[in-house]
Amino acid sequence: MAHVPDYVTGNFYLSRSQMEYNAWAFYRKMSGWTINAICGMLGNMQSESGINPGIWQSLRENWWSGGFGLVQWTPASNYWEWAEQWCQEQDDWAIDHDLDPPRYAPGDMEPQVARINYELETGIQYYQTSTYPISFQKFKESTASPYYLAMAFLYNYERPYDKNQPQRGRQANEWYTYLTGSEPPPDPGPGPSPGGDPFIRKDELPPALLLRRRYVP
Repeated sequence: MAHVPDYVTGNFYLSRSQMEYNAWAFYRKMSGWTINAICGMLGNMQSESGINPGIWQSLRENWWSGGFGLVQWTPASNYWEWAEQWCQEQDDWAIDHDLDPPRYAPGDMEPQVARINYELETGIQYYQTSTYPISFQKFKESTASPYYLAMAFLYNYERPYDKNQPQRGRQANEWYTYLTGSEPPPDPGPGPSPGGDPFIRKDELPPALLLRRRYVP
């Protein structure tokens, strides 16, 4: 029996209640990540995809050079190829163990959570900057404010042309309050934090990362 999603997915815009439903699902699936880091990502995902794992950039389905999914991986084709392989591996494992294959698809939340964890483990997609010199591992474990972590994710992972998007930080704080029922910790502001890792300068980034808004290896 194929898995039954506990979230909403598809190539359409979500309502606020649907976004909230998906935020809870994302929170449940991000085992090992702090609620602060999760909300930092949710603040970005709200702007990127409306927290919809099945949405294409500008609703242009099969636009392989555009963005796709929760964080709008660009180009979509590279994420899609990786996700199809991951989904097949889950089915193969289940069959080998006499279990029903889950039949995940690239537009499901599970392969996208797996992709984010894969990027953490392999050191791709997320690159420290001088403005937010925090590694992806430190980001995962951080108890800094969701606002700060949202901006770190914006600068170090999403890397849009226009980085002046404080609304992503405010959205992260709102998700923290929604998921915890508490006020978020104060924002320390941009810049190095105590014990931060040495940052990667722009001239040290791979050429592809200097040319694209984001690049999925």
